[in-house]
Amino acid sequence: MINIYLSGKITGLAEKQAKRDFKKAESRLNKAGKKADVGIRIFNPCEALPFGLEWRIYMKNGIKTLVDCDWLVDVGNDDGTSKGMKLEKRIARDLKIKIMGIDDAVKFLESCK
Repeated sequence: MINIYLSGKITGLAEKQAKRDFKKAESRLNKAGKKADVGIRIFNPCEALPFGLEWRIYMKNGIKTLVDCDWLVDVGNDDGTSKGMKLEKRIARDLKIKIMGIDDAVKFLESCK
């Protein structure tokens, strides 16, 4: 079982846009995992808590999950300004959690056939 943490920009985006970006990445990973018969479990922070809470609450919740994941997958919607994504990637790097973009993660899963 591969535990995957989705990371991307949420703060500053409309709720619909953020949810759509993360759901698209989640769907691609699930499809690739099923196709290759690889067990995956995905943490989608857009579905973990309701929108409208303080940033630090989201980060504290997400980081608790991130530390138990095998991969951090960048959903590809950040323009380099997401403070939360930078923090998540820094933690993942320090904890030796594999970091990859969505396209590379999908390719890797599909290659596991």
